[in-house]
Amino acid sequence: MVNGSHIGQAELVSGRNFNRGWPDLSAGLEEAVSSRLTQDAERNVAIIREAIGEKLSAFRVTSEFSWLQRELCQLAYDADFVLDMHCDDDAVLHLYTMPQFWPDLADLAGDISAEACLLCDDSKSHCFDETFSLPWTNLVKRIGDKVPVPYACKTVTLEFRGQSDVSDHLAAADAAGLFRFLQRRGAVVGSAPEVSRTAIEVGMLDAADIVEAPAGGIIAYHVRPGDRVKKGDVIAHLIDPGANVSTGVRRAVTATVDGLVMSARRRKLVALGDYVVMIIGKESLPHRQERLMTD
Repeated sequence: MVNGSHIGQAELVSGRNFNRGWPDLSAGLEEAVSSRLTQDAERNVAIIREAIGEKLSAFRVTSEFSWLQRELCQLAYDADFVLDMHCDDDAVLHLYTMPQFWPDLADLAGDISAEACLLCDDSKSHCFDETFSLPWTNLVKRIGDKVPVPYACKTVTLEFRGQSDVSDHLAAADAAGLFRFLQRRGAVVGSAPEVSRTAIEVGMLDAADIVEAPAGGIIAYHVRPGDRVKKGDVIAHLIDPGANVSTGVRRAVTATVDGLVMSARRRKLVALGDYVVMIIGKESLPHRQERLMTD
């Protein structure tokens, strides 16, 4: 907390995002294990996990930030599932995972009543969850035709709506949903009921466009997360309090693609280039091919 504001996932010392810049545990992994792998998938999982563990043992700690990364990696690298739980600014309940894990993880989406799911092989953002899934998906791509390599660590980032969505009712429902999923996957004793499948928007992350503020000012929204828009729809007006009235103080902000408004910026005072809303479109976007996650 700083002056009553929760800083969240940024380290105060460096300003670095705790959910970016994680180590690439797949680097050099193929060379380390390829000569040892067999036709026994279960044995291969053990060999690969051992190699990742050895890599982490040699991880060089240079700061409190990197120490935290090493400690969390050592806790998570040999897990069957890694669930990274967050909340967005203002958003519908949604999740991120890899295409290889969908629709296997559709039961999790149903358990927590998620409204959207974004899929991506590699966001190129070095996020926490991808640190543990990329070693497996990359090995499958490179040597999966020669030896059996299962997707032994399935990862997902869960975004539990927005920062203001806090209540006993929501917390109880979310916790019960996670508990059912853990029961179904054998992590918690008991049998979970059959998941109630609900309609969910599924799209590729590189088809989800991030609308940015075309100037600084105060944003006044005309849509909310969960609304559907068409390209060109006015989704907000940007108000410049210092503008000359004769030249106009309101500037329209329009949707860039057809789709579902998944999230929106909660703070209404924005600067030029600030993220305003994310819209899940249907077509891969040429400008969304590099680093796909914002800070």
